[in-house]
Amino acid sequence: MTFAAQCAAKTEDGVQCRRQAEENGKYCWQHLKGATQCQALTKDGDKCKRKAQPGKKYCWQHANYNPSAKKAEAKKSPAKKAEAKKDDAKKTDAKPKKAPVKKYAPKAETK
Repeated sequence: MTFAAQCAAKTEDGVQCRRQAEENGKYCWQHLKGATQCQALTKDGDKCKRKAQPGKKYCWQHANYNPSAKKAEAKKSPAKKAEAKKDDAKKTDAKPKKAPVKKYAPKAETK
């Protein structure tokens, strides 16, 4: 019975990587020399920090990433983005209208 060796790379925390090394190799797929960074953008607009899968442009999480959808969102003008935020705020801040209160004249006192 043969076991795959553990990846020899150290994580950012200084701990040894827990993944199995590639066949006949020293490192896992993520730490192989020549591995490129994922090309996807996160929800915040930052570049993903993960390594791309071998032979791919994206990491495992962004395998189905659609860059054209992100570009369309990024192309919105700042004015349109601000307007959309205002519309969203109006929808959540709208108070329900109360039914009008009927006012009755005070009854005249009888003696």
